[in-house]
Amino acid sequence: MLHYNTSTQSRLAFSAKRMAPKVAALCLAMTCGAATAVHAQSVGGNTFRAYPAPSESERPCDLTSPTSEQKFTAPAAITITATPRSKSTVKIGKIEFYNGSQKVGTATAAPYTFVLNDVPAGSYQLRALVYDDSGKPVSLLTVNTTVKAATNVGAGHLSAAAPTLTLSSAGTLQVLFPLKNDGTAQIRSLAVTAISAYDDPSGRKTTLLQPKLPSSTDKVDPGVVVPFTFVLDNVLPTSGNLFLIVDGVYSSGDKKIPFEFAGGLAVPTAR
Repeated sequence: MLHYNTSTQSRLAFSAKRMAPKVAALCLAMTCGAATAVHAQSVGGNTFRAYPAPSESERPCDLTSPTSEQKFTAPAAITITATPRSKSTVKIGKIEFYNGSQKVGTATAAPYTFVLNDVPAGSYQLRALVYDDSGKPVSLLTVNTTVKAATNVGAGHLSAAAPTLTLSSAGTLQVLFPLKNDGTAQIRSLAVTAISAYDDPSGRKTTLLQPKLPSSTDKVDPGVVVPFTFVLDNVLPTSGNLFLIVDGVYSSGDKKIPFEFAGGLAVPTAR
């Protein structure tokens, strides 16, 4: 049984998994090839011609984001960052950012960064083409990235509707997380046992402002929605997407059934 709940406001892609191991719980993967730096000359359109790599002193910057440690899930927000090298003798005029052969943005001053939003599952070659202050392209940085969608597996009687997110200016994110009894049997109890949130694209795990996890001992009839609320701290308004994992257990008849919901959420504008 698949449960997808999508809204334009939250851009939610949630999947449910029953008795899933923690490694599979992330439902995502990202591979990142080594960044390369070469002299590059645009020969028209989005085609590049490569030359021998510049010397250490001439190399103007490194591609520092994305990195191999980062985790992405669709719809992903991927930050492409080119960081100037302190020992470089090259004065940077601008840096153009490419997704494959498609130019997606330009930065003319530090920080040289661009956020690629709403990236669907797939493999991507991200590039940063560096120009010096005379307008000459001098270095091409490339990294290969793979974004995978969450695996969708039935979760028994439960489904997760699109959460309502409210972000404060202090970085506190209130999450209203509606869980619905989608089955035909009554749920006797329902509890969230763990919440994990990863600040995407930085890959930094957030902390729970309120460590108490929501639970309900009231009986939940078929079709009834239980609006669980919890709070996350240190969420950045500019982080793009947040990857959220909600683990719990519910009782149906004589059985206690573990559940897990995982997916990407678009971080709202702070109020």
